[in-house]
Amino acid sequence: DWGGILSGTEPLTFKNRPQVVEPIDSHAQSYVARKMAQLADEKRPKFVINVGDNFYPGGISSPGTCNAETDETDPAGEIIFSNIFEKVYKGPGLAVEWWGVLGNHDYGGYHYNVHWDQNIFYTWHSPESRWLTPALFWKRTAQFRNFSAEFFFVDTNKVDTYQTPDVDPEHNICSRSHNQPPQPLGCNGTSITSPDTCWKFFDDLWKEQKA
Repeated sequence: DWGGILSGTEPLTFKNRPQVVEPIDSHAQSYVARKMAQLADEKRPKFVINVGDNFYPGGISSPGTCNAETDETDPAGEIIFSNIFEKVYKGPGLAVEWWGVLGNHDYGGYHYNVHWDQNIFYTWHSPESRWLTPALFWKRTAQFRNFSAEFFFVDTNKVDTYQTPDVDPEHNICSRSHNQPPQPLGCNGTSITSPDTCWKFFDDLWKEQKA
């Protein structure tokens, strides 16, 4: 849950706790990024593994903006990546690839059609970036001195969906109550056309990864 809400040019932590300790809670991402830069300068990692919820709490842009067939990074994606990723995680030790996947909040939390496609398109259309999420699921082999290791990046967001979109609406990506007109209910480039077809998209995605 590292990507905060953009306020001006600085990411601020989403305040979802009953009690907030300032300034630590509001600026948590910036504090963690500085500590990462310090440690990375000492340890010199070969890459960073990013396990999702990249942009918390509701992903990139607003519900109804998903467009998985455009194959491009648009201004909304550029602004978020520039100010919540590129300008935050910096320093020579962090100038390495960031290997990642999407979490439920990247899809929108209890939405399924925010601009989650930008997580993938940014990989393909920002060649100078460290960001590496080329698909919803993928793998990478890393060669070390005496051995190699395979890293599998799996989309497990099916666990936050239900076949019935009226179940657990505050934690269901496919929630009917949070995915209503006038926002577009589909996601171009996917099989999702409404909350009723959302679950099948994630179920099919899970099956495809296991094949």
